[in-house]
Amino acid sequence: MPKLAAHRVTWDPQARAYQVSEKTGSHTTSWLMHGESQQWSDWLSTVSSFAFESRDGHRFTARKETRTGEHLYWIAYQRVGKRLARKYVGLPNQMTLPRLEEVARVLSSQDQPMSVPSAGQTASQKVDQGKYVLSPCEIPPVSQTLVPRPRLIAQLNEGWKHALTLVSAPAGFGKTALLATWIRTLPPGNPDVAWISLEARDNDPATLWTTLLMELEDNHQETTSSRLQAASMPEDSLLFKYVMETLTNRKEHLLLVLDDYQCITEPAIHTALMSLLDQRIPRVHLVIASRVDPPFPLARLRAYDQILEIREEQLSATLQEATVFLREVMQVHLTNEEIQEVEALTEGWMAGLRLAALTLKGQPDTANLLQRLRQNRDILNFLLDEVVQQQPESVRTFLLETSIVNFLCASLCNQMTQRTDSQKMLEYLEQANLFIDPLDTGHREYRYQTLFAEALRYRLEQTPSINITELHARAGQWFEEHGNLHEALDHAIKARAWEHAADMMESLWLQGIHFV
Repeated sequence: MPKLAAHRVTWDPQARAYQVSEKTGSHTTSWLMHGESQQWSDWLSTVSSFAFESRDGHRFTARKETRTGEHLYWIAYQRVGKRLARKYVGLPNQMTLPRLEEVARVLSSQDQPMSVPSAGQTASQKVDQGKYVLSPCEIPPVSQTLVPRPRLIAQLNEGWKHALTLVSAPAGFGKTALLATWIRTLPPGNPDVAWISLEARDNDPATLWTTLLMELEDNHQETTSSRLQAASMPEDSLLFKYVMETLTNRKEHLLLVLDDYQCITEPAIHTALMSLLDQRIPRVHLVIASRVDPPFPLARLRAYDQILEIREEQLSATLQEATVFLREVMQVHLTNEEIQEVEALTEGWMAGLRLAALTLKGQPDTANLLQRLRQNRDILNFLLDEVVQQQPESVRTFLLETSIVNFLCASLCNQMTQRTDSQKMLEYLEQANLFIDPLDTGHREYRYQTLFAEALRYRLEQTPSINITELHARAGQWFEEHGNLHEALDHAIKARAWEHAADMMESLWLQGIHFV
């Protein structure tokens, strides 16, 4: 049975009031509350956390948090899929019952698992226009346009002999796709896989360790919940201790994947992971994918044969892989000499190969096009010109207008472009292989590949007919309406909405987020 919280506030429909209860040992005391009172304020000042259940039965745990020299404030936590969702509630004097009900509704609206559309159901029929939360603990879907890379799969299979597998290369070399493909070649459940796609907000030890605990104890949530209730806000070291205990006590093999590790710059996280590697926990293997090397003592890891490294040299496509990709996957018909030319021009860069394939596909005079490629040193911009210019004007405009955001969904794109058919447009871009990746198996959320997005933004700045300031204003409004003040603030600043940006900075400051 799950362990009950020591302090609880629950709606009692029979009494039509909230019941506040405290448990001390085997003794429980409770009292009814019809509205805010001095007793409520006094009680809040004495507790550090409590479980809340709303009138509609939605639940979360509220915790009192602070940072040195700063105000106290309350944060709501709720498990959303495999992620621990977090929402700012307010300062102590803002802890009203209507506010708690509002937070419960917002968190419950995110508590819907993402699923693959059923047979006969299109991705657009599965779209939830008002939601953009994606669990970072899902293994990304694999595109059907990937080239088989058995040599790299074989290398990854050798990683079990080491404590760490490091996949390190710049953007566009297929790090995530390779790992996702490799995991799908392993027997189901052997090993267990814990995959975390890191984001900027994970650059905080407490956030990362809590997310990892939830992922590791997916089927034993009560264990994590009871641990987190042991203190108002466990110290980072205590949380990591729980992680180590969980890993050490595992009986099954575990593959722990930390993708996009370049988002992590917090030294405490690097130090903790190195201690994990040094302990060489049996049956646990760590995999890190990053655009930059983590600040680990790599020389020492190599000396003790604790690391398997896959880098740009290995990730670059061989001539054979380039041939298979161009001819069989992308259906581009080139001679052996032309393929060698393309492979040399792109230097095995997988994103460059894809751009080249989209440029060359269906072109009758490939020899002339290759001659133009040879004469242009800026391959990325040249290929982008060719790819984008081949699209209808409506597609070109959509690409440029949506290039300023790092995340795409139908409702966001509709607001930015003032269209009503953005979901169909996103599906078209995916089908056309226009450097757009789905972020969920239901194909509701997408992102442009990094270098493609950068090139689009460069082109956008050269397009005077598009009001970039207005685009940022629309994007900022959407993110603010959906509770993402970090993105909203960024777009407000770019839209030069200084007063509104200042208001959001103040709100973030109250949450303990400061700007230098």
